[in-house]
Amino acid sequence: MDSSFLISVVLPVVALAGMAYVLPLALTPRDTRSQRRVVINVVVTAAILLVVGIGIMAGFYALEGHDVSQAFERDLSVALRFFANKSATAVMIWGPVLALAWIGLAQKVERRKSQDGMRGTTDQAPQDPPRDL
Repeated sequence: MDSSFLISVVLPVVALAGMAYVLPLALTPRDTRSQRRVVINVVVTAAILLVVGIGIMAGFYALEGHDVSQAFERDLSVALRFFANKSATAVMIWGPVLALAWIGLAQKVERRKSQDGMRGTTDQAPQDPPRDL
């Protein structure tokens, strides 16, 4: 196997996939009972992965001998769009990994909520007592 293939394709894919699994776990508090919090952390992770992917793609173009800094200086929006499109193709790899992390976190939240319900404790605000009519 060609070492340039390992460095330019396999290493970034493994790094992004690993980040797609680890980041949502690291960003989400272990005792959260909020699905909203999990969704927000998954979206933040996806944004981080896209930005990191842009950096990786630009770095590999620079390693191939292209003057990436000059491309960014000439037209920032065109260069960002170009590398963002390249970064978005990596979603095929890290997207399913992020989805699995999301499902795992969501299940943990529901398990905690269920355990709280069995214990008789909830994180909901107390409700008003029923009124006599």
